[in-house]
Amino acid sequence: MFDIITIGTATRDIYAKSKSFNISKDIRYPSGSSISFEAGSKTEIDEMIFKTGGGATNSAITFVGAGLRTASCFGIGDDMAGNDIVNLLKREGVKLRLIKKDGNNLTSLSIIFLTESGERNIFVHRGALISKTDLMLKNIKARWLYISSVGGDVELLDKIADFATNKNIKIAFNPGRTELKLGTKKLSNIFNVTKILILNRKEASDLMGIPYNYKKTIFRQSCGITPGIEVITDGKDGAYVADEGLAYKIGVYNWPLVDRLGAGDAFGSGFVAGYIKYKSIEKALQYAAANASSVVGKIGAKPGIIKHFPNKPLRVRIERL
Repeated sequence: MFDIITIGTATRDIYAKSKSFNISKDIRYPSGSSISFEAGSKTEIDEMIFKTGGGATNSAITFVGAGLRTASCFGIGDDMAGNDIVNLLKREGVKLRLIKKDGNNLTSLSIIFLTESGERNIFVHRGALISKTDLMLKNIKARWLYISSVGGDVELLDKIADFATNKNIKIAFNPGRTELKLGTKKLSNIFNVTKILILNRKEASDLMGIPYNYKKTIFRQSCGITPGIEVITDGKDGAYVADEGLAYKIGVYNWPLVDRLGAGDAFGSGFVAGYIKYKSIEKALQYAAANASSVVGKIGAKPGIIKHFPNKPLRVRIERL
């Protein structure tokens, strides 16, 4: 019996780091900024870095680091990138009994343009993915399932929802853009059985059709998307949690920022790991904040993952909704 099984993507992450990547103010985007290049220009790359990523594998490392018995389920190609992912997870102690190796598709790939300040643009190629027919649920024995992006496969999500309901397994759901663009109606089956839902502010804004700048409205309206706990991350402004009529707010650590990639996975899986270990939303938020703040201090989504509860946890503010 596993404490938790992660289901989602596995990727090869290739970083291109350059002093020539500049951030410009740009009101066309919710973030208010963009990274742009002159058409036809040539840009010098200072450093190339190869890492592994993907929601299923990043979160699995967090759970193992927290001392939880962890397995992971994802699709990879029959290639070197897939083998690198498998070997890394084996070294870290993640059980890999539920991997789909696809001979027709390459392992998914992310190419990251990384600036000196730690901001990045990510270009993603969706390669091998786990599907409804690949996932042999009879082999799954766990107390929790942590579901990240599955390439928008709503049939797979429905299958997981039905299985978890029948087996009394708790679900934490950290959907990606491909899932959220389906809308709340198509996601109703998985939302209705989700114990912990993790979204960032932009994702929550898009899902509910609320302007990004209406922060309080986004947070209040997110309450009730699921019958469980809703977690809304907000970048450098920390995160919010809603549960049973209470709102929780935490900031971020003032630690060095090197690379923002993986912060969302680190916070989401950190919150779930903390909640499973300590049965407390406050401690779960403190664990998540430390995990995300540590991850962005290193290049790659995995090297900075923590293994201990923070010695000086951030204060959590609590108020009624």
